[in-house]
Amino acid sequence: MVKKEEIKANWQIFERRPTWSVVTSAELAQVLNVHLQTINNWKIRGILPSPVTDRTLRGNKNYFRISSIRSWLENRPEPEIHWCWVHEYLIEGIETLQQAEYLVKNAHKALNVERSQIPMY
Repeated sequence: MVKKEEIKANWQIFERRPTWSVVTSAELAQVLNVHLQTINNWKIRGILPSPVTDRTLRGNKNYFRISSIRSWLENRPEPEIHWCWVHEYLIEGIETLQQAEYLVKNAHKALNVERSQIPMY
């Protein structure tokens, strides 16, 4: 069994995606460099953070919030992970995470960041 400390996550392909957005189980397996079945096993055993449940997400897939996975892996609080992304990819002057989400939702093309797939809160 792979230990959490041994996982070398590669978020490069999703680095521009807001941390409050989600990835599918298959995308998560790619990021963590493990087999999809490992993700399913970890989910069943309660090792991974819980998948997101949202009616707007389609299909028979599990979706995981990027920030919750990174928080689990890096032992950092989710707000810290959100703020790191905000400071890296958005303009200065943002005072709340809700402002950041609003900005991304409404100006993602102009800012060259990926659009969030679900609401932040």
